[in-house]
Amino acid sequence: MATFTASEWSSQPREMPSGVLAKTATYTLSGTATASSVFLLVKIPDQAVIVDYMFFVESGGADNTWDLGLQLPEGSSSTTATQSALSTAISDSASVLARPTGVLLPVTVSISSECLQRWAWVTAVTKVACSATAVMRMTVFYTMDGA
Repeated sequence: MATFTASEWSSQPREMPSGVLAKTATYTLSGTATASSVFLLVKIPDQAVIVDYMFFVESGGADNTWDLGLQLPEGSSSTTATQSALSTAISDSASVLARPTGVLLPVTVSISSECLQRWAWVTAVTKVACSATAVMRMTVFYTMDGA
């Protein structure tokens, strides 16, 4: 298992008081990721409500399966942070565009007030080893006004 961090268009999560915000990240893997490798894709601020996302993955290898979830900062006591909080078992055979099924959204990012870090990562976790070139693009849509 390894952890990989994607590049982001804007690294600091935005906390506008109303409206829908979007964060985008891209990651290119050219190597090997073992089962349960974690890809840190997008930073989302505390109390954000994730309302939609688009996850695109294209790989040149065998089929891969991904879970999309949240990774909260260490010391946070919330139960919303799981590797499958947003989606489970997204399979790609060459390329796939994943959208939410509607069952798991909206998801509220809730971080303990004792934590200094006030944002969480949206993650992609491999279910099986990936040993080919893979390109991942993630766009997350969220609000800060609870809507």
